[in-house]
Amino acid sequence: MYERYEIPIQLASPPKEAPRRFQVIRGEDCIHCGTCVTACPYGVHLKQEADARLMALPEDDLCVGCQRCVMECPVGVLDIGVHPDFRAIGKGTFRPRVVTRIWDEAASGRIPVSGAGYRGPFVQPGFDAIWTDMSEIVRPTRDGIHGREYISTAVDLGRKPPYLTWEDDEPFPPILEIPVPFLLNPPGAIGRGLEPLVARAAAELGTYAILEASDVRGENGHVIPRFAAEEEVDWDLLDGARAVEVDDAGDGLATYHAIKEARPDLVAFLRMPLRFDAREAYADRIRAGVDVLHLYADPHGREIGPEETRFIAPVLRDLDQYLVEEGLRDEVTILASGGVVASEHVPKALLCGADAVGLDTTYLVALGWNGNPEGGLPSPIRTQWGVQRITNWANACRDQLLEIMGAMGIRDARRMAGEIGRAMFHEDLEREFMALFPGGNGHG
Repeated sequence: MYERYEIPIQLASPPKEAPRRFQVIRGEDCIHCGTCVTACPYGVHLKQEADARLMALPEDDLCVGCQRCVMECPVGVLDIGVHPDFRAIGKGTFRPRVVTRIWDEAASGRIPVSGAGYRGPFVQPGFDAIWTDMSEIVRPTRDGIHGREYISTAVDLGRKPPYLTWEDDEPFPPILEIPVPFLLNPPGAIGRGLEPLVARAAAELGTYAILEASDVRGENGHVIPRFAAEEEVDWDLLDGARAVEVDDAGDGLATYHAIKEARPDLVAFLRMPLRFDAREAYADRIRAGVDVLHLYADPHGREIGPEETRFIAPVLRDLDQYLVEEGLRDEVTILASGGVVASEHVPKALLCGADAVGLDTTYLVALGWNGNPEGGLPSPIRTQWGVQRITNWANACRDQLLEIMGAMGIRDARRMAGEIGRAMFHEDLEREFMALFPGGNGHG
């Protein structure tokens, strides 16, 4: 019987109070006139209860940074800046605003809506320099993105043959369907010990968690064990598994083929670092029969290896186009991980050429990590609470995907891969604009 896919969400409180984003400073020359009290609709400014003639200290945690009180102060003694505690959050791609938004999404399972609109920079690095085509927004739905029409967020993992055959000795390659285009991927040392929790979250979502083979505990149909290139394969661990991953380093490809020969029913992933100069190597792996190429960048979405690293988005775009020209793109599944931080980055990674993405470091942020390498996870983490936080954040990712797909008029996530014509890239637009002013700098 058909059932609409839904992610079960419920409120999961944050492990600690988020730091204040703004710091409101009132100078000593304040005349206590109360103009700021009427100017601020958020209750930041109040009179003292003990003496209504004097102003109380500003409630920084209520401030949204609209600057209305600063503009209306008759003596100009108010100032609003970013709170030092807020600046201390995150590093690199994990900017403070991104981290606190993930915390909100993990708490509620919904995408935060700002009634005052977006007040940040129009362009940010990485995925935040990509805009999506919203031309199909013609009318709002009465009951939201889950109402008017069904939009499928399911994708297939596995090798797709270029043509069909009916030979008895050529069985159809195994395909793994997941209801959302993302898997949970281990982020490294900071996430050690969370493997059972991540496996339960994957099962709750209906997707899979890729875990180091040595960290797999017990039977779980939603775990993909990963073997290092030189690691001896634990065949018992593959009993009941539907997929496996192997690192490409060293003799990884030989190990990969040994597993495929012994277990042709498994969807096999080959994990390789994302490199702009490695596209020919990727093509060779596809020609060798690899089912899924798992291309990983660093946590901030930068390619692995060269000193002048590129972001994952242009590398995926170039690789997708190259594989199309080589006639190989439709035969393989591309799984990309690294740099997918905000919920809207999932559809943007798909548009750049990925079939699915691996969510790694970001789910640690959902569990309370502040995005700073010097910071750690709160302890202890209750399993059910942690599973709910990851599940909530995954629902926010899917809601964002549904919003963008609906606005594009795309009803199947399988069509998203490589649809660069439905996206606008800041660097491309800037280059086209600058070409209109030969010999100039583009400024009027």
